[in-house]
Amino acid sequence: MHAYSSRIRGCGNLSLPPASIPNLSFNGRGATIGLAGNELVADINEYLRLRDIDGIAYYTWRSGVKHDAAGVMEFKRENGLFMNARHEECRLETTYLFPLLKSSDVANGRMMPNRYVLVTQRKPCDDTAEVKKIAPKTWAYLTAHADALDQRRSIIYQKRPRFSVFGVGDYTFSPWKVAISGLYKNCRFDVVGEHDGKPIVLDDTCCFIPCASEKEARFVCELLNSDICQRFLRTLVFLDAKRPITIDILNRIDLKRVAEHMNRTVEARKFLPYASTFEDKQPLLVFEKKSKYRTRPSTEPAAASRRANR
Repeated sequence: MHAYSSRIRGCGNLSLPPASIPNLSFNGRGATIGLAGNELVADINEYLRLRDIDGIAYYTWRSGVKHDAAGVMEFKRENGLFMNARHEECRLETTYLFPLLKSSDVANGRMMPNRYVLVTQRKPCDDTAEVKKIAPKTWAYLTAHADALDQRRSIIYQKRPRFSVFGVGDYTFSPWKVAISGLYKNCRFDVVGEHDGKPIVLDDTCCFIPCASEKEARFVCELLNSDICQRFLRTLVFLDAKRPITIDILNRIDLKRVAEHMNRTVEARKFLPYASTFEDKQPLLVFEKKSKYRTRPSTEPAAASRRANR
C-alpha cells in the first residue's frame, strides 16, 4: 500500500490555485491522496479504516435515459399541453411520455418532476416503428423533428432503430429508485417514486438502482446516506473531477457490509437477496457463509486487486 502526493485541508477544489483557496487553516483534518493496490483514492488513511466496505455491488447501478436531443425530447406541461424546449406546443399521446428528473433536480432535492421525457423504447432492441401504430400523434411529432434526431452524432445511435434512445431496460421503469447526481459534489442519495401513476425517469447524468417497493428504496437510501457509507464514499471521490460520482465508484459499495456496521442485518436479509430483480437473474445468496455460493461473484481484475489488498 502506498501513499503519496499532497495534504489537503478541508474539502477545497483541488484544481484551484493556492491564491484562490478561501481557507488555508490547519485546524481541519487533512486527507492524503494515495494508492490502494493499483487504484488512486482521495483519502488513503480513511480508506484503510473502512476498506471492508469495498466489496460486492449486489444491486446493478445504472445511468438514466440518454437521448441527446433535449430540444425535442423533453417537455413541460402548460395549460394541458406539452411544450418542448423550442417553445412549440405539442399534441402527444401520453403513452411514451414519462416524468423526468434531471441531475440538478436530484442534487438539490427537487423530487417533484416538472418535466417529461419521450421514451420511445422499453429495451434497446425494441422496434420504434411500433410507436406509429400505438401513438400516431407521437410518431408524427418524431418525424416532424427528424432533423434533430437523425443528426445525433453519437455512435450509440448507429445501426439502431430510428428515434432510438439509450440506457433503457426494465430498471428504467421500476416503480422505485434510489438516485444520486453524478455531476454535483454532494454525495446525497434520494428516493425516487412515481408521479401521476407513472415511474419517474432519470436523465443520463444521474446514477440509480431500481427497487421493487418504497420500503426497499428507503432502506437502501438510509444505508447509502449513513455516516459510515458517506465516509467511505468520500475516500473514493475526487471532488474536482468533471463527474465526481461514477458507476464504477458506486459499484464498490458493499451494502451488506454497511448494514452490518449499522446493525441492520435483519432488514438487509429481506432485500439484498432480491437486488437482481430487474436484471432477470436468480435471487442472490447474499448471507451464505461460503463466498463460493454467491451467484454474482466479482471477477474483475480491479475487484480482485482490492480483495487481495484487504
